[in-house]
Amino acid sequence: MLTATPVRSSRLHLRLTLAATLLLLWGCAARLEPPRIPNDQAPGDYGYLKSYITNLITAEMKRAKVVGLSLAVVDGQELVWSEGFGYAVKSAEKPADKHTVYRVGSITKLFTAIAIMQLAEQGRLDIDSSVATYLPEFSIRTRFPTAPAPTLRDLLTHHGGIPSDRLRDFASKSLPPEDYATRYLELPGLLAEDYMARPPGRIFAYSNLGFSLLGNVVARVSGVSYPDYIRTHILAPLGMEHSAVTVPELVGDKLAKGYTRRKESDTPYIRDLAAGSLLACADDLARFMQMLLGNGALGDAYILQPETLERMLAPQNEDVPLDFDFRIGLTFWLFNPLPIEPRQSPAGHPGDLPPYHAMLLILPSDGLGVVVLTNTNEGIGAVMTITREALTLAWELKTGQRRRAVLASPVATLSPERLASMEGNYASSQGLVVISRRGERLKVKVGGVNFDFIPHEDGRFSLRLRLFGLIPLNIEALNALSFTSHQFEGRQVIAMYYHGIKLGTMAQFELVAVPNAWQARSGKYERVEAESFSFADEFRLIYDKRRGLLFLRMKILGAKISLPLRPLSDMEAVVFGEG
Repeated sequence: MLTATPVRSSRLHLRLTLAATLLLLWGCAARLEPPRIPNDQAPGDYGYLKSYITNLITAEMKRAKVVGLSLAVVDGQELVWSEGFGYAVKSAEKPADKHTVYRVGSITKLFTAIAIMQLAEQGRLDIDSSVATYLPEFSIRTRFPTAPAPTLRDLLTHHGGIPSDRLRDFASKSLPPEDYATRYLELPGLLAEDYMARPPGRIFAYSNLGFSLLGNVVARVSGVSYPDYIRTHILAPLGMEHSAVTVPELVGDKLAKGYTRRKESDTPYIRDLAAGSLLACADDLARFMQMLLGNGALGDAYILQPETLERMLAPQNEDVPLDFDFRIGLTFWLFNPLPIEPRQSPAGHPGDLPPYHAMLLILPSDGLGVVVLTNTNEGIGAVMTITREALTLAWELKTGQRRRAVLASPVATLSPERLASMEGNYASSQGLVVISRRGERLKVKVGGVNFDFIPHEDGRFSLRLRLFGLIPLNIEALNALSFTSHQFEGRQVIAMYYHGIKLGTMAQFELVAVPNAWQARSGKYERVEAESFSFADEFRLIYDKRRGLLFLRMKILGAKISLPLRPLSDMEAVVFGEG
């Protein structure tokens, strides 16, 4: 419920505005020269990797002001390297090490998916059955009467049409974690008054709520709680002794403090356990990667059948037009942020529960894996840079092959018709985006910042920022971003990528009449459920009379985001856009 005055809200899968994301990444994206591998380097000798990546980590931590960071590198069933840098708890001068525990956010989803597939192997569930088959109390309203009901497979691939989050009672700092953790069990019965966001199967649209439902399925089918199932069937068999779901007491004094701008920053307990509540260390996640690279087994521990894991690493969305060239398996993201061409797509998952950030990425065809964890909000770009460089260098050292040169595609010239078709308002997960034409050039405005939107001959677009609107700047974080434009159902839809990771979609939309009832609601709002923790504040409903546009503006972790709204009636409005 909202009422007029200042606003507070919450969200797990935080989507900053593009401008704020760039500012966050700017200080932590290094300009790297390819390492000069010694000519006498023996295949599989990783000594050079350790020295080179240690230097890189030192530079990245200094540049991004990272307090603590840990990583692990594996080659098949061998742990190549696991180490910590900086501090787990700076005030106590407690160093980070390979056993330092971090909140790993959405890497949790990989464990949830494995739990679902274990139960499928046993014949206890069918991933192509509807969610309601296993959670009879689950129901949700829909504006798409001919659309099918979402299946477990849909939820595993973020194609279920389920909203991204249910913010009410999403997170708490005040309630004991043991009590708060039970609230996920209430979710299936709480959605009857909510709506599907889109028809199942239409587009990849990240949903923590969908994975919370999957966690309920695990509990219902197995007969034990989600945390107990994960501990008994995945963590314990793999010897992941310093990992747990939700409860910090289970990891002893290993949990790292979180930091924002080098100051301690609290993280709440979250209700959506199966979406992002895992606590884990680099050494334990190395064992998890060894299992993935061992066809589902590590030593005597058999977690998945090889054919099941093969299914999980196979693309599931090749027939979804709006996903364009983005591929996802059964929860594993299949993307290549590396300057190499492996025989099989890299697979993995990012994890973000600010101020903690993580990345887990494996090369299944080459038996290599890297995980990087940090306790610092400003370290998100450092995590990606270190992951990319460590995995690329490991591949070079193991295979004897060398990375390809990364060359910028030449700038292209667009026809007047194409330029005109690109102009307009776009809705995105980063808020309102406006693309305009200036002569033969395109401009993008997001978060109050103007960028050049530059077409290239390979069909992609890039961003360029100009100092004082005149002098082009060469910013590494901008160079890592790319965009592809597509015509879909008579309008432009633009996919956004960062090092191959899909950030979201910008969808062109036409303005609609805003009823007087909505115009009259302009003003500030505050949330009245005081119990829940919030990542956001300063909600404001705005009617821009000049543009004829209604939007909701809020601040998430200091970044302003403006979501354009489409009124459906005097009482209902939905966010414009796709995914």
